[in-house]
Amino acid sequence: MSRALIKTELDGYQGPVDVSTKDFQDILDNISKRDGFNGEFLENISKKIPSFMEIDRPTTNDKYSWFWGIHFATSKGEVVVLIPWSQDWGKKDGSQSDRAVAIYTKDTANTEDIKSLLTKFGETLKNG
Repeated sequence: MSRALIKTELDGYQGPVDVSTKDFQDILDNISKRDGFNGEFLENISKKIPSFMEIDRPTTNDKYSWFWGIHFATSKGEVVVLIPWSQDWGKKDGSQSDRAVAIYTKDTANTEDIKSLLTKFGETLKNG
């Protein structure tokens, strides 16, 4: 099921937003292969982004408990980036991730906010 976007709800948010997370997912996969990462690593990287709000472990309505949910403020709302567990040992599509990174919004965060955030987050991950 790797990299498959699952259409499920996250209470209090709209989404998942239909925006490509492929480049961001590639960055996560490369870091995971090279160094591995945990919640502390993701939180420390996320805190380098000025709009960081919090990190948590959300569960979507399909009962999937995500590895981490990372919340960011935008000019018009909030974006949460859900990072899946990496337990697809068969790597059906070349990725060990259980499913695709999912993006949810609150209020009126728009696609440009999301793309900008993913780019900034990805660059921060790559540069440590």
